[in-house]
Amino acid sequence: SYIGNNANVTVSVIGDSVTIVGDLTKDTYEGILDSIRYSNSSDDPTIVTRVIMVQVSDGAALSQMVLSNIRMNSVNNIPDLDLDHDLLGNNYNGTFTEGGGQVAISDSTKIIDPDNTTLTGLVVVLTNEKDAGLEKLVYTGSNTSVSISNNGDTLKVQGVLTISDYEKIIDDIRYDNSSNNPDLTDR
Repeated sequence: SYIGNNANVTVSVIGDSVTIVGDLTKDTYEGILDSIRYSNSSDDPTIVTRVIMVQVSDGAALSQMVLSNIRMNSVNNIPDLDLDHDLLGNNYNGTFTEGGGQVAISDSTKIIDPDNTTLTGLVVVLTNEKDAGLEKLVYTGSNTSVSISNNGDTLKVQGVLTISDYEKIIDDIRYDNSSNNPDLTDR
């Protein structure tokens, strides 16, 4: 893109080619060339050097072709996790009833990752266990393509699976408390 304001210039864009024409001083053309910028709005651009060819003319002849090489750096966009994508916000609110059995920690999990179609792991942690040794996280699913470790208050899943597989795994995790008198503090 050209960033500038010069009424004595004609700028034409055809495909990926930009032509700038005008009877201007060398300093003005240098200023115009210095103001040309490359941009890419892709969330996942290919990591290939972009080559921009530049040539100038004095009206009688063209200069040699020179190159501007733009190296691409990839930025890993973090996944966005929503434990209940049907409602506003990313959190899920469930209710555990004493003696009522395990309850889900999510409902309709949605994960969005603009630059990956797979994930490699997840960690679920019960951060404020109040009934020591009686509370636990439980995986109720049947996916055997991943490694699952669980010490009660921390459940880890490791393995390369699609995002939709990880959404299902999260929806298959439950909270349980076997206390006959559970602490009523929210978990």
